[in-house]
Amino acid sequence: MSPIATSNVEIVDIRGANLQSSLSQDIYHGLQAAEKSLPTLLLYDTKGLRLFEDITYLDEYYLTNAEIKVLEANAAKIAALVPENCQLVELGSGNLRKIEILLNELERAKKSVEYYALDLSLEELHRTFAELPSKSYRYVKCRGFWGTYDDGLNWLNNPMNRKKATWVMSLGSSMGNFSPVEAAGFLRGFARSLGPADSMVIAFDPCKDPERVFRAYNDKKGVTRQFYLNGLSNANAILGFEAFKSGEWDAIGEFDQTLGCHKAYYVPLADTVINNIHIKKGEKIFFEQAFKYAADDCEKLWRDAGLHPTRKFGDDYTCLCPAADIHILSSATPNMNPYQLPTKRTEYVKDVIPTLQDFEAAWALWDTVTTSMVPPTDLLSRPIHLRNSLIFYLGHIPAFMDRHLARATGGAPTEPAEFHSMFERGIDPDVDNPDHCHDHSAIPDEWPSVETLVEYQGQVRTRARSIYFNGQAGDRKVAEALWISFEHETMHLETFLYMLLQHNSTMPPPLVAKPDFKQLAFDSAKTAVPNEWFEIPEQTVEIGLDEPGSDEIPSTSFGWDNEKPRRTAHVPSFMAKARPITNGEYAKYLEECGTEQLPASWVEKSTQNGSQNVMANGERVEVSFLPPTIMLWKPINMAIRTSANGSEKQNHDTNYQPVQNPFNLDKSVYVDLDDCNVGFAHWHPTSVTQNGNKLSGQGNFGGLWEWTSSTLEAHDGFKPMDLYPAYTGRLNLSDSKQRRS
Repeated sequence: MSPIATSNVEIVDIRGANLQSSLSQDIYHGLQAAEKSLPTLLLYDTKGLRLFEDITYLDEYYLTNAEIKVLEANAAKIAALVPENCQLVELGSGNLRKIEILLNELERAKKSVEYYALDLSLEELHRTFAELPSKSYRYVKCRGFWGTYDDGLNWLNNPMNRKKATWVMSLGSSMGNFSPVEAAGFLRGFARSLGPADSMVIAFDPCKDPERVFRAYNDKKGVTRQFYLNGLSNANAILGFEAFKSGEWDAIGEFDQTLGCHKAYYVPLADTVINNIHIKKGEKIFFEQAFKYAADDCEKLWRDAGLHPTRKFGDDYTCLCPAADIHILSSATPNMNPYQLPTKRTEYVKDVIPTLQDFEAAWALWDTVTTSMVPPTDLLSRPIHLRNSLIFYLGHIPAFMDRHLARATGGAPTEPAEFHSMFERGIDPDVDNPDHCHDHSAIPDEWPSVETLVEYQGQVRTRARSIYFNGQAGDRKVAEALWISFEHETMHLETFLYMLLQHNSTMPPPLVAKPDFKQLAFDSAKTAVPNEWFEIPEQTVEIGLDEPGSDEIPSTSFGWDNEKPRRTAHVPSFMAKARPITNGEYAKYLEECGTEQLPASWVEKSTQNGSQNVMANGERVEVSFLPPTIMLWKPINMAIRTSANGSEKQNHDTNYQPVQNPFNLDKSVYVDLDDCNVGFAHWHPTSVTQNGNKLSGQGNFGGLWEWTSSTLEAHDGFKPMDLYPAYTGRLNLSDSKQRRS
């Protein structure tokens, strides 16, 4: 990898394999195939790139002008989304006409970024950068990459090149040169290279008007035909002889309305032979395609590629046939480690204040759950009928953060300011008496659109990023606002997932392999040990946190109001089984009790295949006896009451494992959780049947909430927190049905 000096910018040679040799082999392989083809890359030698630039100025070639109009109308909005100190890597930079619009806007916004233009042609990189006013840029730094897409991906996969947030950009609808399957595979490689703070920007042509598309690739002046035939001249140069004789070949185009794609072919005007390969007169040799991606095509592509959309800027100057969409996407599998959050205590509690990297990881997960696991049309549904629609949480999370950041910094609300009140508080009534409900935001006649909420969310995230970049995060008030916003978002991430468990149209997260539940069940049965009783001795423990000073950032945590103040609690001796009960054990309990009410997350399904089932509502109900566990407090409370009646306390061992005092000076409140199903290590509960001979706790409950039967109620010294009094203030603590976790 070597830099090449120019009068304008530095060009770095990142080429790997010998492209000429590779193309030579591809030419022969393509001509020998049953359906003959030639590489599309043949079109893009130096002369071809200049001919293509001429094409972009043709009236018939609507794609470039449409995309430029979208960029001119939205450059400021896109620039606002680009993180400070970001590096922009454009795949196939071409003549830089389009990217210059964004670079100029970034310069006007005084946003420091580095722009890398990747192109096959060294000569074109020199020429186009010479025409770019990069010398006048103060905040935008420009460099060139000489290489292929694969070379660019290799560069991105080098950790030494990934010390900054990265935006990978593909403008000019060049992704349309891939079929949907090819595009998904290509983009998947880049999606896997991205981290939580990174994005992809992809431009697509959504127009499927047959006549308009055909004219774009078959212009009256014949410039496109020259461009195509130059590809054969390039092939001759690569092969070292005139394999494709001038005047003996033509290029034709066709629009496939079924596929929504324009395809181009070379055809010989007479029978010909190339290196003992016989080609008949008129035989079509495929060399280029241009797929058009409408909204439904993009939705499938993002899912197949492991991307999820965060913003879209469209062509609104014509409503008859939109011709340009610019999509901003993030990866569903950041940093080649799908969704996994840190499990080492030295990593997940680096500081009391969450880092920007913590937020970026949480945002990536939130976007995956809210945009990739539920169809957009289903966001208005209410999987739990006593709570808000799913769409409420798309506004609630950013509005909560914005309210606290504005208060801490003395700034104004992010517009629309009315979102603060619209999304202030959700509905969470008493299940037994829904009329008993705390104050909450009024439900509007019509919710804002998903696009509006995603745009608002992006603006609030930009506000949060700027706080880290300008050093405000160290201020005590701002630090607490960041802390409570992070805790709030991660808690509601679990809320949203729990609601999706009860939703009929929930989709799996992208690029997560379907678990082999049969094998998991087999392994669970193989490693199962009896679930023993343990006696926890009577003891006095210290719990809670002391309130930090008004100007003090605490050493451990800011803490919620129900965690304060630090206090002593006397815990009498009690008995507990080593591990939580399983679905199968609870199903057996329901059948023995004659109970017809099933957990809301269970699916009722009639069966005649002889599988084990229980009775419910007069029908046999198939029950999963797989490793996942039931951890809702109510079933566990039932088990406790049964034990208290003595029905399950016969002939049990009296082994016990003392509970360690978490506030011993030589013990950490936090532990390593490497072997626990936490931090999205898995998207399903894991087996607990192997843990029957040791007392469980601290993350090894299979991946679900570790609820207790302790009632959430006022204690000595309790007072609602000033920062967010509604946290426990919404509860009637004298008659609470909430349980601590």
